[in-house]
Amino acid sequence: MSLAGLLAGELPKTGQAVLTLDDMIEEVCHGGWPADRKCSTGQARRNLADYAGEFVRADLKTVDGVRRDPRRVEALLKALARNTASQASTITLAKDAAHNGRPMAEETAAQYLLALELLMVYEPLPVWEPVLRGKARLRSQPKHYLVDPALGAALLGAGVDEFQHDLKTFGFFFEALAVRDLRIYAQAAHAGVWHYRDSNNLEIDAIVDAGMGRWCAFEVKLGGGSAVEDAADQLKKFAAKIDTQSAGSPAALCVLSASGYAYTRPDGVAVVPLGVLGP
Repeated sequence: MSLAGLLAGELPKTGQAVLTLDDMIEEVCHGGWPADRKCSTGQARRNLADYAGEFVRADLKTVDGVRRDPRRVEALLKALARNTASQASTITLAKDAAHNGRPMAEETAAQYLLALELLMVYEPLPVWEPVLRGKARLRSQPKHYLVDPALGAALLGAGVDEFQHDLKTFGFFFEALAVRDLRIYAQAAHAGVWHYRDSNNLEIDAIVDAGMGRWCAFEVKLGGGSAVEDAADQLKKFAAKIDTQSAGSPAALCVLSASGYAYTRPDGVAVVPLGVLGP
């Protein structure tokens, strides 16, 4: 199933994903860097550790010429990894990036985040701002993602075994994997990716908007069954809040799963395993 097809209103055909949950765990640990695709996961992880060490020590200075404490940079990167797919505030990240018991100043954390974003290591996901029918207000805080979830896994020393025994944590990294792929496919469709959260705590993991009233909403769920049911309900509540006169009607409401079957539910919500989604 292509993202461009979803934006065009195509619904997925029924079919089973080839990739399993274990494959998705492997993918999160391996990463998407082209030069690493032919490497083993172990070698790719060693390459990532070398890469992280290089930009912590040297690359960050090339952004603006400012010398920064490598230990502080690494601490903030680990805080970002621990807060993957969250809307943690800058002050929360600064506290989480404490080194030797000393928290980072909020202003310093903000400056480091900007430098990491310019270096294209950190990619915050901004809030989608449609016109709403109700009185709910939008939350403005972006969600935190590193450029690839494998980088966060490497920084935290989390590998396949750790994720297999901690699927709750892996769920956040799987969401990061889905957002990474959606961003890549959206570029090919000349679209952008955002997230949504309002003051009533209604949250949608990703909105792909191609302009001219063409957009899709995605909820990312690791499991099936009741998790898919809850995600579909969330998507329908969200769609009912949007002023379609200004934003247009959604081309698709879609649950992205880790494995299983691709199909369209009777209520029109599509269920698509991430492994069968492409540009």
